Amino acid sequence: MVNLITLKGSRHTSHKLLFSKTELTKILNAYSNGVIKDHWRDYAIDQTGKISIFSIFKNSREKATFCITKRRENNKKLERFSLEYRLRTVEVSSNLDKILKRLENMPKLLKN
Repeated sequence: MVNLITLKGSRHTSHKLLFSKTELTKILNAYSNGVIKDHWRDYAIDQTGKISIFSIFKNSREKATFCITKRRENNKKLERFSLEYRLRTVEVSSNLDKILKRLENMPKLLKN
């Protein structure tokens, strides 16, 4: 039997917006493909409770090149994903696969 202890100042994770295991697997697969192609070298995951962000870096000393963001619309169960390139929104969709498809094509479009 497990007893849960709530510490002062801690918050329950039930209200936090997190990437699901399936979503995170898809994102990590897309990220891995970019690493194999030598487009990216590092990533970070940030979760503030109301928003989750998967940031992709070309170099760990730079700002994020791409961010995949998951947020809830108007406190409803409708979740939206967005793809940002250097802080500019490129794509917004309720379908993560559409966002990842766009991410897959972005390095080809940006290459000089």
